[in-house]
Amino acid sequence: MFVHDKTGRLYSPVTTKSRNYLTISMSEPSSYSMDQAYTEIIVVRHGETAWNANGRIQGHMDVELNEVGRQQAALLADRLSLEPEISAIYSSDLKRALETAETIAERCGKFEVIKDPDLRERHLGDVQGLLFREAAKVCPEAYSAFSSRRTDQVIPGGGESLDQLYYRATSSLQRIGQKHTGIYAICQRELELPKN
Repeated sequence: MFVHDKTGRLYSPVTTKSRNYLTISMSEPSSYSMDQAYTEIIVVRHGETAWNANGRIQGHMDVELNEVGRQQAALLADRLSLEPEISAIYSSDLKRALETAETIAERCGKFEVIKDPDLRERHLGDVQGLLFREAAKVCPEAYSAFSSRRTDQVIPGGGESLDQLYYRATSSLQRIGQKHTGIYAICQRELELPKN
């Protein structure tokens, strides 16, 4: 993630030219003003892992990048090195995210990567480690919860609801934004925010 003024930009390791925007206010709604400083946070997803390539559900499982993922991280690092005024790099503590972040940090000025477990992707409970094609048969209740569109649906086996993920992720982004208001930071993370 990068931090600058006004918006949050999302990058994919593979497609860095397209941008989606997510804006999170860094202040209470009642204190909002048009000239208030914002922090731009560019969110990037980790590179590919063997589990991604094989269709295995990761969640909080600590899987490292495969060779394709390392190449994706290097390409992303090259692109992000063109961004001005980077002030910080954040990552979840999982190997795949951390390796992606460290590749970016090395290319963008040898930043120390700040680990934040709240930047992990969604905990997927009992379906973690299963292949997508087998999950519905092996753990039907957990897979049903995982596939549910209900934002309050918790996944059996310690998994999170989309609401819990959203609260955890946005709280982390707000903390980062408040810490870096008015400057530019880079934060790598793997967390996929739910669409509202």
